[in-house]
Parts: sequence; structure tokens; C-alpha cells
Amino acid sequence: KAVRKRIIARFKPDRLIIPDAADLLAAGDAIRTLAAQAGAHPELEQRNFWNDVVIAVSCRRRGAVLLSRDADHVRIVAVVGHSHSDTFPRARG
Repeated sequence: KAVRKRIIARFKPDRLIIPDAADLLAAGDAIRTLAAQAGAHPELEQRNFWNDVVIAVSCRRRGAVLLSRDADHVRIVAVVGHSHSDTFPRARG
């Protein structure tokens, strides 16, 4: 019960963003656009960069703000157009 409460319950279905086929295709288009703009770059061949693009596209499609300090998103946002923040919003009240 403790594991379920502390770990699994935090990730309720409405809190998960799972990429679908449209997200994967849009991520491929974004990578192609980045390569066309800046030329071939080793970063564009790295799986972690591709994952960042998929995450960005998935967030954009769902209207979610991506919270990350990953510097890749500064470059990715120019192509994907997702909402991105590197700081937690302050609590109101």
C-alpha cells in the first residue's frame, strides 16, 4: 500500500502525457526542420535529443507547460512552439 500511495498514485492517468503516433510524426518533422535550419549536427542524432522533441510536441498538443531546465528546449521551442518554463510557478495565496 505504501508503494502504491507514494509512487503509483502520484501518476494518475490524467497527469500522464503519453506520446501517440501523431506526436512521433510531428517530432520527426521538427528534427528535419532543425537539421534544415542549422545543418547536420551530432546532437540531432542523439536519442535523448529526440526524446526531448517528442516530449515537447506531446506537451504542445495537449496545451501543457513543459517544466525543464534542459537547455535543449531553448532550441526546440523555436521549432515546436511548446510552452516551456525552467522554474516552478509560485504558489498563489
